[in-house]
Amino acid sequence: MANYAMAANKTVFVFGDSWGDTGPTYRMVQDTLDQHGFAAVVKSAAVGGTSACQWAGQKNGMQLVDKARSTFPESSDGPDYVWYTLGGNDIAYDKAYSKCAKSAKVFDDMVQCLKAASSRAMKCTETMLDIYFKAFPKSRVLQSGYDLPCQNLWCQATITGLYDAHWCGVNHTCLNTLMEKFHEFYIGGLNQKYAGNHYSVLNLLGTSQKAGGVAGADIGKPVLSQGSPCQWTTLCVHPKYKSPSADLIGEVFWNQYFSKQTQSSSLVV
Repeated sequence: MANYAMAANKTVFVFGDSWGDTGPTYRMVQDTLDQHGFAAVVKSAAVGGTSACQWAGQKNGMQLVDKARSTFPESSDGPDYVWYTLGGNDIAYDKAYSKCAKSAKVFDDMVQCLKAASSRAMKCTETMLDIYFKAFPKSRVLQSGYDLPCQNLWCQATITGLYDAHWCGVNHTCLNTLMEKFHEFYIGGLNQKYAGNHYSVLNLLGTSQKAGGVAGADIGKPVLSQGSPCQWTTLCVHPKYKSPSADLIGEVFWNQYFSKQTQSSSLVV
């Protein structure tokens, strides 16, 4: 493991939903960076249960900028890094998506329902990111997406079932394929628009399964016939802080993103 000596602490701002404040939480990011000797201060303005469209509908789309400024007021250029975690609740709350699901006859119909809902969520995220990058052109944004949820009967009847509008029932492969499609439409679509040095994405699907030893599962390559280990999940959709799932997600953050942030102007290896 490389050790990094930094001229000054970097700032990492966590903005979004319950992945930032319930599980795996912003503390997972701080722990991971501390473990790898990457000097950084991680602070969060994430609020569980919020959606991209809720945030974008407030203060003319300025909430990402305003929260970054109030969280790190000492930095005129904004935080060095942002972990942006929003979009999942947009699907869960989307009434048009639920209505569409009721008329879906076959799986391809559901895919089209989800594609339309993902587009609506994208527009809200784009509203905030366009404003953010104009305000803080030096700041870098990481959007991680989500991992598969726990899919026991209680979760599928309640929280987990919201993401397929209860169309899939207890068919894990159906739900998980829709989760893959959501990442393709939403995260993939945003990556096409913003890809570059200042915007990056991670695919965490399958990470919790890999941590749990599910045969064939790998990071970004889930086993579609089952969900994530429920014993390491809080409220069905959140990897528990300090669980093997959350710890491995932290390592993905490190290996695929933060370990590569080794600019010569700020880091000495």
